[in-house]
Order: sequence, then C-alpha cells, then structure tokens
Amino acid sequence: MQRPGFLFCLCPDSALLNILTEEAIQRFFPSPDGIEHLVFWGDESLPARFWEALTLQGFTPVSRILVVRCAHLLPADVWRQLSKALARPNPQAFSVLCMEGTWEKGRPKLPAHVEKLPCTAFARKQRWWIERAGLDERSLSAFVKQTAAKLGLTFTPDALNRLVPMLPLQAAAIEGELLKLSLFIAARAGDTVSRNVEVTDLVAINQAEKFNIFSIIRLFQQGQSLSAWQQAMSERGEDLIFPLLGLLQREARQLWQTLADPSAAPMRRDGEQLLALARRLGITGLAALWDSMHDAELSIKSGKKTPEQALDSLLGEVTLLFNPAKSR
Repeated sequence: MQRPGFLFCLCPDSALLNILTEEAIQRFFPSPDGIEHLVFWGDESLPARFWEALTLQGFTPVSRILVVRCAHLLPADVWRQLSKALARPNPQAFSVLCMEGTWEKGRPKLPAHVEKLPCTAFARKQRWWIERAGLDERSLSAFVKQTAAKLGLTFTPDALNRLVPMLPLQAAAIEGELLKLSLFIAARAGDTVSRNVEVTDLVAINQAEKFNIFSIIRLFQQGQSLSAWQQAMSERGEDLIFPLLGLLQREARQLWQTLADPSAAPMRRDGEQLLALARRLGITGLAALWDSMHDAELSIKSGKKTPEQALDSLLGEVTLLFNPAKSR
C-alpha cells in the first residue's frame, strides 16, 4: 500500500483515536526497523525538534513518524506554517495530525482556520483522511468484544448482555474496566484455566469501584507516598493485592521498555514522566520492583503471609523505590 504524504486522523474519543493512529502507522510501516517515532501535543508549543524532523533530510534512510495529538488546539499561525511545510514533502517524515475536538451532528467540526488551509483540502481530496465517530449503543458491544479479546477474555452471552449496559461510552474507561475484570479472573483462578467471563464474574467491576488502583500507582510514581498509603489502606486484603500486582507488572514492563528504547515507548500523555521515572529507577531499581512483586505473590501462595501482610510489605518497598528523593 502506497504511503500518503501525511495523514489527518479525526475522532472525538482520544482512546479510540489512539487505536486508529496505531493501526494506520502499522499499515504504512509494517516493520519498526529504522523508524524514529516522535509524539507532540497541540496544547503545547511545537518545539524546534518537530520542525527539524518535519523538514530536514538526513544522510541515513531513517523514517520519522511525527504524531501530533490534539492538533486542533494549535494556533492559527502554527497551522499556516505547518500547511506550508506539508506542501514540500519530505520522504523521511510522515506526519499524523490528530484532531480530537468535539463533533456536531455526527461530523467532525474543525477550527475555521484549519478548515480553510490548503493541506486540509488536499488531504480530503487525496483521501489522506481517517475519521471515526465515538462509541454509541450500536458499536459498544463490538468494541467490548474486540478489547476483551486482546486481554484473552471471552464472554458467555448472558455476561456480555449484562456487562454492556454497565459500561460508559468512553473507550479508555471501558479498557480500564475490562483490565480490572481480567486481573480479577486471573487472580481468582490463574492463567491456565478458561478465561471465559460469566455473570458472577461481573462483581469484579462493582468491587473495583471501591478504589482506584491506577490512582494509587500514579501517587507512588509522583512521590506522594502518604496519599497513596491512605488510599490503599481504605481497601485492604486480597481484593486489592492481586489487581495491584497485575497493574504494577504492566507499569514495570512499560518502564523497562522505555528504559531500553525510549523511542519505543507507548504514546502516553505522561511519556516524558515515564521516561524520567525509568531512568531514575534504572536497571537496579526495576529489578528490585520485579523482585518485590514476585516476593509478594509467592509469600501469599506459599502461606508465608496473609494477603494483608503481603500488601503492607509490597507498599513499603514500592514507596522506597518510587521515592523521588531516592537516587540510583
């Protein structure tokens, strides 16, 4: 498939847009070899690094993918400069302009200064244009099954019919709820058995609303240990320890990936903070984090500690590891 010169990607749901962007990049760049992946944000000034990557050609055949999230927030003068630069194609740069504003009457509404630009009309004419509306009642069930499949989950018909009305029409929230459900089933029965969700398993979603595990992890990462402890202590025991272990493992994998290859980091809004944390922890800190998680899980399964005791030990070790004042 011939690669377009650049691409507009439009969706009012940021998580859905992220999926569309990744699918487009994989379609035009099936192999990640020799590719530099850069992400910028429209609510911030585009740095000199962006303009250099967009316009300059190097002596080595390195392709640069430039993703601009929330591009609809860029000022009019920046858009005019961007349109002029896109009119002079650079074979080493592929730009993806993500428009994440609200839609009206089922159609994307672009800022007036973007609508009038030559690059906008040209992208439409060339069909360098991908758009998708947000989730609705008709598309929700299919998105739930697609997202669940990535986590290795399937549903009985009754479980799916009961789950779908419980979920909001927001992709990120749905992904979070399904991850909680996946962790609940894995902790209860292990990964070697069927991952088929039954009606009785849906209690995990209601239980998970008692605490926000993602918030606890973020507080630790930001060095707010006291707040993290207070929130964690509001829900103790097995209901928290196994979901917490699962999410810590997910974060640890992304930290390790970011440390090994910063350009391969996922397109996260907190990408810079993730990279800073990975570098601060270093190989020694990340290894210690994995040791802490494995020790907590083994201590419970061996009967050496109760879930509450393992949680206390894990939180203490995580506090020391994520402490911003601690250098490695």
